[in-house]
Amino acid sequence: LESELLGRPRGATRGSRGGGALLGVHLRGSDKGKYLASAASGRPVPPKEYEPLVESFLRTHRNGTVFVATDSPSFLAEVRA
Repeated sequence: LESELLGRPRGATRGSRGGGALLGVHLRGSDKGKYLASAASGRPVPPKEYEPLVESFLRTHRNGTVFVATDSPSFLAEVRA
C-alpha cells in the first residue's frame, strides 16, 4: 500500500476524532464470494444489516467515529448514501 494510505487510518484514530469512541466495521464484499463454497464462510452481509448496530453505537457514543473498511465500491456507495 502507498504510505499516504497507510497514514489515514492511524491519523483517524488519534486527535482527529476528538477523543470519542471508535467503531471499526469491515464490510467484506467482492472477495467473500470466493469462499462461499465452504460451509463456515457464510454469506456476504450487506451494509443495510449493519446499519441498526452502527446507529445504536452512535446514539450511545455521541462523539463516536465509524471507520469503514471495504474492498467493495457498491458497499461503500451504500454506506455513504
